[in-house]
Amino acid sequence: MDVAVIAHALALIRRLYYSDGRLCPEPSQVALLALFHDVPEIITGDMPKPLKYHNLPMELTYRDIEEEASETLLAMLPDELQEEIRPLLIPPKDDPMVREACVLVKAADCFSAYIKCLDEKKVGNNEFDRAIIEIGERLDAFDLPEVKWFRKYALPSYAKSLDEIDFDFA
Repeated sequence: MDVAVIAHALALIRRLYYSDGRLCPEPSQVALLALFHDVPEIITGDMPKPLKYHNLPMELTYRDIEEEASETLLAMLPDELQEEIRPLLIPPKDDPMVREACVLVKAADCFSAYIKCLDEKKVGNNEFDRAIIEIGERLDAFDLPEVKWFRKYALPSYAKSLDEIDFDFA
């Protein structure tokens, strides 16, 4: 769910602040794609990113495995539902708007992992020091203004404890 909320926010930020000359996927569609993006892991389990993206053959093989898992899951549904769910489980990459939405989902997934690292650091777990640097570099690599905006204005809140957040209900 975190990925869906962040992906929705990234789509809104793009549409509101950085839309000039750019494709702006509908935020609700981006959120739906984000909700479904890890569904194949019901069958495959979660593979750590460093292993998943170790090299191109490994990445392509894992992508094929995830697509096969998606097909298996789709086959369990009635035909009518398959038609509705297919574009969420296996987004049509030939659609430029869907490709843009998938980029936002991938960025949101990175933010979610980064936030997990921040949570671990807050409780004194230094095992995530290296991961936070590597995920930060992946976020930088997106080179998207909405990702930079989220990192500058939204991400710092995630590092705060409840005591540090200013709850002004007046």
